Amino acid sequence: MLQDQTVRDLRKRPGRISIIALFMVGLMLLSRGMTTASDETDLAEVRQVAEQGSAEAQFNFGEMSYQGKIVPRNYTSAATWFQKAAEQGHAEAQNALGAMYASGQGVSKDYRQAATWYEKAAVQGIVAAQTNLGYLYANADGDLKNEVKAYAWYSVAANQGYENAIKGRDLVAAHLSSEERIQAIIYAAELQARINTRQTP
Repeated sequence: MLQDQTVRDLRKRPGRISIIALFMVGLMLLSRGMTTASDETDLAEVRQVAEQGSAEAQFNFGEMSYQGKIVPRNYTSAATWFQKAAEQGHAEAQNALGAMYASGQGVSKDYRQAATWYEKAAVQGIVAAQTNLGYLYANADGDLKNEVKAYAWYSVAANQGYENAIKGRDLVAAHLSSEERIQAIIYAAELQARINTRQTP
């Protein structure tokens, strides 16, 4: 843990170590809040790393903006930072961006965009995104509503012991016919295989 080691010290380290260290200082600031003038300098340095393209730092700034910690709460700014990180494949940012599209915070509400970003995170193994997809497909309006997909995504997350997913799966199951439930189980197995393939070194 970096504790109070400053960015100015960490910048002396070359290459990727410097980027990682700067990001870790960002996490430290996010968890404790800024307490000294030097923290403001550290924050500026971490922001610079984010602007240079570090997906981790971009996600961190999105979290800061969303929570209103360190920087003023700004959902539009949070969505922008999440988008930058999500486009680089950052799974947690993809899930966060999906949630913003689902809620309409910082962006226009768009359930299809939410589903797109949730799925990108879900196939990388983010259990919250898998559960979010299940909820979205179970509760969406119109042709986006799909209880077979809802059951499948809930099942993938439920198999990892996620309580909300277990409850969601069981609620959806009550609405499925025997044939639909078989389809959902098969689809869940296909999704799990897809996830396992991505996670295999």
